[in-house]
Amino acid sequence: MEKLTIAIMKIHHEFFDMIVSGVKKYEIRDTPLEGIDIISYRDAATGLYLGSYYVDGVMKYNRTEDKHVCELSSVDNDIFFQLFPMPADGGPDNLWVVKLSKRAPLREIFGADCVS
Repeated sequence: MEKLTIAIMKIHHEFFDMIVSGVKKYEIRDTPLEGIDIISYRDAATGLYLGSYYVDGVMKYNRTEDKHVCELSSVDNDIFFQLFPMPADGGPDNLWVVKLSKRAPLREIFGADCVS
């Protein structure tokens, strides 16, 4: 039996749509994400399940590298700094970047008998 670590994360629906369309290929968070195999997304407003994606690597970045991380985030600078203020403004000292891979359908993860 294969062991998988699944992180459940809330996301704004418009950002999830960017993932589905292939525009957004990286997930940026302010908490450590090492060891995660799959991200399962829930709508931030409703809590409804949106979809899951396999993780293809995690990198930790210092805030001196925000220009690069912002480019990876696929959002404009204003949105990026609203989500991740600088440490002087109460934001985190580091950011974690997850490279997203292919979709991870629940039936594939848990087996058809476990998902209704």
